[in-house]
Amino acid sequence: MKDSSLQCIIFDIGGVLEFHDKESFFQEFATEIQVHPSDFAEAYERFEYLHDTDAIGADAFVSGISERVGVDLSTAVFYESYFKYVRLNTPLLEFIDAELKQYVPLFVMSNNCRANVQHTRSHIDLDATFQHCVFSYDLRAKKPSLHFFEPAFLRIQHAPNDCLVIDDKVSNVQVAASLGAEVHLFTTNRNLFEHLRAYCRLT
Repeated sequence: MKDSSLQCIIFDIGGVLEFHDKESFFQEFATEIQVHPSDFAEAYERFEYLHDTDAIGADAFVSGISERVGVDLSTAVFYESYFKYVRLNTPLLEFIDAELKQYVPLFVMSNNCRANVQHTRSHIDLDATFQHCVFSYDLRAKKPSLHFFEPAFLRIQHAPNDCLVIDDKVSNVQVAASLGAEVHLFTTNRNLFEHLRAYCRLT
């Protein structure tokens, strides 16, 4: 690798390895169940932290939304609808498989609920690509909190200054950088590929 102090690369899932089009989901699913999209979005976001940190499970998450919007929602139907708005970042996954994983250890740090991760695992063999994955439900905390980042780095057994952290949220990269990590704010695959090739001297 170009920077000898850089020992691993850490990827986010939502917004990097996958794209979750929540705005379209809120708009279209809310319209389907005859609820105002802003009311539906507010209900979703009200319970999202609890769900992502494993304080409540999938059924309680959907039940809480149901109560807030006044519509009886099925957990299965809810997630079946949500996952229609999730797509893989296929070019990045192919780049990782073909050009990256043989050069440097890779990890995942992600704010995610168990249902989303199960869906991700049905499409991406996380264990074959990443040495360890740390999720918000493991730590009962979410990025950008230090209650997530500090134990997450302990779990992957790398100090922050050993790592390049790739995330699509400004607040997350700011906190990772404050701990000493190299960071890349994901915007496009092209910019990320250039960044990774520069660090890893890929040709």
